[in-house]
Amino acid sequence: RTRAGHPDSTAPTARYAPTPATVVNTGETVRVDVGAGDTLVVDGVPYALLQFHFHHPSEHTLDGKRYPLELHFVHRAADGRLAVLGTFADTGATNAAYQEMLDAMPPAAGEVRTTAQPIAPSTLLGLTDLSRERLFRYQGSLTTPPCSEIVTWLVRAQVLRLSPAQVRRLEAALGFDARPLQRAWGREIRVHEP
Repeated sequence: RTRAGHPDSTAPTARYAPTPATVVNTGETVRVDVGAGDTLVVDGVPYALLQFHFHHPSEHTLDGKRYPLELHFVHRAADGRLAVLGTFADTGATNAAYQEMLDAMPPAAGEVRTTAQPIAPSTLLGLTDLSRERLFRYQGSLTTPPCSEIVTWLVRAQVLRLSPAQVRRLEAALGFDARPLQRAWGREIRVHEP
């Protein structure tokens, strides 16, 4: 759950380029595996982008609101620690950046498909400069078993917009695949203000 905390003086940065992508229907979520080369830097530590996936509904809230979808861009450092960039998605206009991925989305659990064109994470995120965005940051766990406490969470205040049809298509593929909202349990939630 995101809430106001202490200002975060260290701005994370991201370098994303178009990448080959494989869309996997795991039976629990839709996961997009990406090629090597995309990087998120947090406190001077580079984390390589591995994949992104979706949750319905969102696993975080913003000002008490739970969104229809949340995307998790999962990154791993050389020492195995993870950094996850979370982004909310709500209904709005059709989002052309997602259509390629939606067109490649396998309908059945266990199926894998490759996108016809490389996917651009920055375009999917609507991202120009992460260091200039409002972000909520905390140390936490994976939201799926074994829920290991190895994750630096960065949750964006900026909300993506997808058409109602695009949201419904993802919701139908995902079902309900969100962890119940958790208490902060004393975790410090820092806010990076641009």
